[in-house]
Amino acid sequence: MAVNHLAPGHRLQLDNLYKYATALLARFELKRGVADLGHAIALLEELADAQPTDHPLRPLTLKTLAEAHYMRSKSSGDISDLNATILYEQQVSDFYSADGPEHDLSCSRLAVALVRRSRATNSIPDLDRATNLYEKVLEGRSAKHSERSATLTGLAEALHFRYSLTKDPADRDRIYACDKEVQDLCSSDQPHQSLNLQSPATKSRFVLLRVQSLDHSSVLIEANIEDTVDQLKDMVLDKTGGSKGRHELFCNGHLLLNERTIEQCIPDRGDVIYMVYTVEVPVTQTDLIPETQSATSIPSPVEVTPILDVASDEQVGHITDSLNGTTEDEIIELATPGVASENATKIKLLDMGFSEEDIMLAMAVTRSDFEAVFGYLLNGVPADLKAEVLAVMTGESDSEMSELGTSSGEMVHFKGRRSYAPASSTTGDAREAENMSSQMEHELTPPKDSKRLANLNNLAIASINHYTQSEDLSDLDSAIGYFQEALELCPLGHFERPNGLSNLANALTTRCKQTGDREDLDAAIGYLQEEMQLYPPEDPNRPVNLNNLASALVTRYCHDGDRSGLDVAIGYFRQALEFYPPGRPGRANSLINLASALSTRCRLTGDREDLDTAVGYLQEAVQLHPPGHPHRSASLNNLANAIQARYNRDGDRADLDIAIGYHKEGLELHPLGHPNRSGSLNNLATVIQTRYKQDGNRTDLDMAIEYLQEALQLRPLGHPDRSSSLNNLAAALEIRHREDGERVDLDMAIEHHEEALQLRPLGHPDRSASLNNLANVFDTRHSQNGDREDLDTAIGYLQEAVQLRPPGHPDRLSSLNNLANVIRTRYIQDGSRADLDTAIEYYQEVLQHHPVGHPNRSIGLNNLAAAIQTRYKLDGDRADLDMAITYHQEALQLRPPEHPDRSTSLYNLANAFETRYSRNGDQVDADTAIGYYQEAIQLQPLGHLDRSASLNSLASIIHTRYMRNGDHRDLDMAIGYVQQAMHIHLAKHTDRSATINNLAHLIQTRYSRDGDRADLDIAIGYYQEALRLHPLGHPNRSVSLNNLAAIIQTRYRQDRDRADLDIAIEYDEEALQLRPLGHPERSASLNNLAIDMENRYKEDGISGDLDAAIAYHQEALRLQAPGHPNRSTSLNNLATTIHTRYGRDDDQADLDTAMLLLEEACSHEHGTLASRFDASLSWKQLALQHAHPSALNALSTALELLDMWVTMSSSLDSQHSRIVAGEMYGHVQSLASDAAAVALDSKQPQRAVELLEQGRGILFAQLIRYRTALDDLSAASPRLAAEFTTLGSRLENSVKQDHTSRSSGSQSISGSDEIGRHQELTRQWSDVVSQIRMVPGFATFLKPTPFDALRCAADEGPVIIINVSKLRSDVIILRDDAEPEIVRLADITPIEVLKIYARLVNILSEPTSELRESGVDEILRLLWELVVQPAVERLKMMGVPQGSRIWWCPTSWLCLLPLHAAGIYRPRQPKLPDMYISSYTTTLSALIRARKSDSGYIGQPSVLAVGVSQPEGRDGEDGFLPCVGEELRRLAALVPNVMLMKDQDALHDAVTARLPTHSWVHLSCHGHQDVHWPFQSRFRLQDRPLTIQEITRTDLPKAEFAFLAACHTATGDAWTPDEGLHLAAAMQFAGFRGVIGTLWAMNDSDGPDITETFYKFMFRDGEGAVDYKDAAKGIYKISTALRKKNVPLDRWINFIHVGA
Repeated sequence: MAVNHLAPGHRLQLDNLYKYATALLARFELKRGVADLGHAIALLEELADAQPTDHPLRPLTLKTLAEAHYMRSKSSGDISDLNATILYEQQVSDFYSADGPEHDLSCSRLAVALVRRSRATNSIPDLDRATNLYEKVLEGRSAKHSERSATLTGLAEALHFRYSLTKDPADRDRIYACDKEVQDLCSSDQPHQSLNLQSPATKSRFVLLRVQSLDHSSVLIEANIEDTVDQLKDMVLDKTGGSKGRHELFCNGHLLLNERTIEQCIPDRGDVIYMVYTVEVPVTQTDLIPETQSATSIPSPVEVTPILDVASDEQVGHITDSLNGTTEDEIIELATPGVASENATKIKLLDMGFSEEDIMLAMAVTRSDFEAVFGYLLNGVPADLKAEVLAVMTGESDSEMSELGTSSGEMVHFKGRRSYAPASSTTGDAREAENMSSQMEHELTPPKDSKRLANLNNLAIASINHYTQSEDLSDLDSAIGYFQEALELCPLGHFERPNGLSNLANALTTRCKQTGDREDLDAAIGYLQEEMQLYPPEDPNRPVNLNNLASALVTRYCHDGDRSGLDVAIGYFRQALEFYPPGRPGRANSLINLASALSTRCRLTGDREDLDTAVGYLQEAVQLHPPGHPHRSASLNNLANAIQARYNRDGDRADLDIAIGYHKEGLELHPLGHPNRSGSLNNLATVIQTRYKQDGNRTDLDMAIEYLQEALQLRPLGHPDRSSSLNNLAAALEIRHREDGERVDLDMAIEHHEEALQLRPLGHPDRSASLNNLANVFDTRHSQNGDREDLDTAIGYLQEAVQLRPPGHPDRLSSLNNLANVIRTRYIQDGSRADLDTAIEYYQEVLQHHPVGHPNRSIGLNNLAAAIQTRYKLDGDRADLDMAITYHQEALQLRPPEHPDRSTSLYNLANAFETRYSRNGDQVDADTAIGYYQEAIQLQPLGHLDRSASLNSLASIIHTRYMRNGDHRDLDMAIGYVQQAMHIHLAKHTDRSATINNLAHLIQTRYSRDGDRADLDIAIGYYQEALRLHPLGHPNRSVSLNNLAAIIQTRYRQDRDRADLDIAIEYDEEALQLRPLGHPERSASLNNLAIDMENRYKEDGISGDLDAAIAYHQEALRLQAPGHPNRSTSLNNLATTIHTRYGRDDDQADLDTAMLLLEEACSHEHGTLASRFDASLSWKQLALQHAHPSALNALSTALELLDMWVTMSSSLDSQHSRIVAGEMYGHVQSLASDAAAVALDSKQPQRAVELLEQGRGILFAQLIRYRTALDDLSAASPRLAAEFTTLGSRLENSVKQDHTSRSSGSQSISGSDEIGRHQELTRQWSDVVSQIRMVPGFATFLKPTPFDALRCAADEGPVIIINVSKLRSDVIILRDDAEPEIVRLADITPIEVLKIYARLVNILSEPTSELRESGVDEILRLLWELVVQPAVERLKMMGVPQGSRIWWCPTSWLCLLPLHAAGIYRPRQPKLPDMYISSYTTTLSALIRARKSDSGYIGQPSVLAVGVSQPEGRDGEDGFLPCVGEELRRLAALVPNVMLMKDQDALHDAVTARLPTHSWVHLSCHGHQDVHWPFQSRFRLQDRPLTIQEITRTDLPKAEFAFLAACHTATGDAWTPDEGLHLAAAMQFAGFRGVIGTLWAMNDSDGPDITETFYKFMFRDGEGAVDYKDAAKGIYKISTALRKKNVPLDRWINFIHVGA
């Protein structure tokens, strides 16, 4: 961060600043160090701003400043320097009187600059202005004026170039006139005044015209020019005098005559022609001149105009400047290169007391004569003055302040008698000599000598100079020691104490940045704070101190993330800015300082205002550096970086484009040959590479690499920034390798990183960075080839990097993070638990140093979460998985929308939810993960580096969802996503193998679904390709081996080709070898190989194979100690294999062992509920198969685990999906029926009833548990009652949330929050339930309902449970005062019932009523004979009179069949409707609840009648219902208290608002049963549907009765018929005690008649009391009326009554 070097108006500082600048210019002439030239220009600009307009030295300052810019323009080709030259030279000319010689000289110099600019721009106005200036100067120079010929020559050159552009004949004529006048002035009798070489004691050393960079044409050029050189040599060596002017003119004329030759032969850019004119003079040493000669002073400087540089875009034609006519200011081009310039050195030495003659003598010598002249000049000079002269002559100066570069844009100031010199401009030998000289001076100065303070400071600065060259910390330590001793010599009150404090603080800050030592930084801040206290508020030195102190505080923030220190720093920067109001020099630098700090704080807090303010400041800084300003390119770079930072935070693409534009402009200001071009190339490449990462446009990546390659070429060996370019290019090549998979890019990246490391030896401040970079690329190569040596190399480099960055070092956390990454990689490869623990320890250290608010906290959270998730996979500790999700969620919150790294956090969080889904099977986890993956993909356009990984992962979880839910669309969608990823991964892409593997797996699944043999062959082909991409040594080879073995096993089962089985075993054995002891996946390979061996045993009957399988399973189990989540799976596998051995050996002990293992698997609390439930199903199956005594226990356990497994899902849809998945793969539906059958076999009918109630209607039962009445508990424990009520309400709301947008990325965040809340609520609720059960009298609270409570369902009539099981089927008649009656059904099984249901479905789809009539008649006969007749006969035996109400409670697919209408529909044949009034109940508990809600009041109900004949926006499922209007009209005519809502009045919100205010409701509209998502089954109201999901959210305490005159309102779900998931059951759950619904579609034309018949019966007493319980009899009235009208059976048996 830049600060001013002087206090305004301080005369001594002004003088010293000028001396410092001119000394730097001298050193530039000596060593051509561009840093010196730039530094000098900055000092002179600062000086010019500070000098008053009437300052006597202001013209000299401006003149010197113009010359310096002119020098730099010739060095860099930067047009802005020429602009500055013209600007300052104009100010010089304005200072002098128009008729004075100084004005003429200034105008001449101005004209030269204008002509030079015109050559670069082809600007005719510049040429016009230059010719006008020359003409005005000529007006004041008579024919005898010594400068007239030079002016004429300059004018001719300007005219010639203008003529080449305009072809104006007047210019040509004027050129000839100028040339003629010059020839006349140079006649033989009038020697030219510009060459004064008449002294016989003076001789010219040489004159040389040199041509550089010439091609094959150079021979002709040299031939033409050699003649000129020979003539010049003859001229200057002619000691007889004579007419030298004529020769010179002839020389100049010769060059002009050869102009066309030169133009033709040097057409290419970069060719430079220049002349060096050097004068050799005699000196006083006797070994150089004869003793008889006396030393003579060198005459006045020879006026020489150098031959100007010729660039490719310039016309080479005119070499206009001859050897005469040049001004004094241009002599430096030809005089003694490498010593000093007139303007830089002459003034300096004059001020020191040397005569002009001595100075000119010194200026005349070459570098080889330097020591001799130096000795001559210093003969007899005192030692202290000798040191000053040494400083001047070597390019150093007496400066009160000097600069030591630190971080970008920042300067630290050391105050003393010697200044810091850039390493690039001073040789190591010279610096070593200086250090030795200073050391000697220090040792010879006594401790109390008055000069000791100055010498200590000099010695300290010299040590710092050496440190910058050698980067040896001992030099920096020495400097700090000297500064400390110097400070001790400056007690409080000493005028030098502020300087001493500043010097010591800056040196300590420098050491802190190298070592990371926090104590150094704290001490530096303390010194700077003391210095600030020594300056009053208005002191001119205060802004310098404020900037330094603020910079140190920012550095400390970078160490520890202390927000308060950063805020204080910003305050100091703001105070410093107040010293530089608009218009004052130095404001731009102060703006940049403040902007940098604000940008840093924005990265910490994300405060948009800070970043916007920073951008504003930097924009002002750019405005202060307009086009042509020498600092514009630097300001553009700063502004571009800030805008790029804003893009990185917000992701606004416009910012990225703006940043690129600024960097491009900066590059344009640095054309070929400019010393800063390489930096601009690097900056532009970096931001374009960022755009590539955003857009994936390959052109950007190639362009970035091209720029970086050019930058590297501009930084050859020895360039201080070569290592940085090597690193940048290597990083880009590594990215391209990821894209293309070209090994050459990766190898080149390693080569570049290795070279960079060699350029950064031990002690180099950037060595640790190179170690990091090299380690990362070795890690990348290891991921490609699996070479363990690469991984070990990477770890070694990173360990060294961490050692170089001890605690407190600002970059330690970066190295520690990288080291943790590769150690975690080694764990994945080797399975060493120590590696995983070490990686987590490192990640935790990183996160501890990234507290809340730290800009890198999100990175630390992501990495630690990934490692903890890995540990979860090893140990199975659920707390680890939850912790990982929590960390990922926090990281995502720190990366808001538009954050460029948000997609990474989305991907990581999705992966964590996918892991949890694989454990607990919660559909909401899957939906949340899918949502996150989809959002990540939206943020990763085509070409994005991470898009393929997101596509693969999304496909994976959708495939998992397919495996659980069976929706074929999911599988097709997953294949589509992976195929997209395949298009991204070309043949050599590094991630192609993973994508191929995924595609093979999905196609394998499709083969399992469709049985298409082509899919099997395609999948095998893909797996084989993936294996080829994972050769021996590749870390993922074992995965490919496992996958290929599995699918070959599948082919073996298809073809029974023994060779396939052997190949599968071979692959699995190799995979096991690649997973040695400690490998996290060894147990999986053991399991796979065990399954192979068991299969081969079944094929060959070789006992050894079965024994080997058991041994492998046993080893896998040992690797999964108690607490491991996969232990229950291993227990299950081992039990199954031991059961196989039981089949071989018939050893009862094996069967008992298998049962015990399965029981342990079920009770393994750390296992996933899914694995435990699977184990219970295996236990149930084997126990039933062998009639094992544990069968009832197995079934009871399975029912208990089923309830837990379903309950853990956080939505009704996901809970239903679990039951469906269980039905598909584990026969969940039969659990309750099988358990009841076993209980009946065991003579336990009451237990049978309890098990049936426990295993059916699980979803509604769960919701009911949350609504449990707590009157008794409130009296016993009000606190627990209140907690239970609150948690139950929140849980009920949680599971009732609508998750219809299951794959919406926009729902992902809310979904993830909801699942976390649900699971936490579930844990809290379970804890409260446990506490309640400890209250006396509540030990059975919410446990399965005992039989004594269930028998209450038969209080008002018998309940007939029909249990259908493959074990046995029974009628269980429940009475309120006796044991259940059991009637064995001999000829009914679940398969038979399913066949009947399927046949009914087909019959109902028949096109004619006759076909439907005959088919339904047959169905009703079968139901009578198989089920109903045995039950009716037992009812009669029990004395139940005909006409009584009975309730049916069927199981299995009987729930979907019309038991109430069973009979033989022939004359005088039995029919159930003629015998009993039938109702249904889904469960006993549902019927009990319906009766308990009965208030006993019987009166006139208020009826809400809703009718929708044609809903808006209807799709194909909805047609027009013309009879709805008539239906409502007839209802209104019969019901006294009715509210009609028809069509446009029947809007969703209006209907739901009216429901709670009416006790009865009649719905006449379309109804739909959703076969995939039953909770989305719906009534079609006018504007939108009313779903079961919404109905279950309502609580209708006034509700009594609902008539659902719509289709499919009591159909139920064929996948889970025992759950009773239909609209009628939902209305009953909401509070309606009785409901009439339809088993299938109703005929619209029947609606009016049915309605009229029903309500006429119900309101038969007019306005008298109406009992909703008569509704069941109303159904009988409907059937009777329709039968009399000969309405087909299928149209009147459709209606059923549910409830009380």
